[in-house]
Amino acid sequence: HGLLFARGILVKSSDALERIAQVDTIVFDKTGTLTKGEPELLERPADALLAEAAALARGSRHPLARSVADAAHGFAVPDAAEVHEVAGSGIEGTINGSRVRLGRRGWAAPEIEADDGSDGAELWLAASDGSRHRMRFRDALKEDAAHTVAALEALGLHSCIISGDRAGAVAAT
Repeated sequence: HGLLFARGILVKSSDALERIAQVDTIVFDKTGTLTKGEPELLERPADALLAEAAALARGSRHPLARSVADAAHGFAVPDAAEVHEVAGSGIEGTINGSRVRLGRRGWAAPEIEADDGSDGAELWLAASDGSRHRMRFRDALKEDAAHTVAALEALGLHSCIISGDRAGAVAAT
C-alpha cells in the first residue's frame, strides 16, 4: 500500500489489489480525461448573437458554455432574465422580452435536421430574433492520451469512452 500511496493512489479496501488484477476493461470519460477539457469555439454566429449566447452561458459551469462566455469577453452582453438550466438540454432565459435557448439541437433548434456527421461538439442558439445558429467546438487531446490508451491495450486491456457528447465528437477522439 505504501508504494501506491506514494504515487497518489489510495487503496481503501484490502482486497482491492486482488480485484484490480481481474480488470479487463478501462472506461474513460472523454472531456477533461482524454481531452484537455478546454473546448475551442471554431464556428460561431455574428457578434450580437454570440453576445446573446454568452448572456445565458456565463452562469453555467458546462465546458462548452464556459467557452461561449469566454469568446464573448469584451462584448456588450445583454441582460438575461429568468435564466435556468434544463438538465441534459441546455440553458434558457429571456433577453429583450424574447425566450432564448442555448443547448442541444433537439431542444434549442428541433426544426433543424440532425447532422451526426460532425466531428466535434456543438451547441445551438435559438436567438431572440427567432433565428437558429450552430456553434462548433474542438477539445484537443491531452498530450499523453494516445500513449496511455496504447499502453493499456499493450497490456491486453480493452478501453472505451463514456461521454455525454454526440457520437461524432466521441468518435473523433
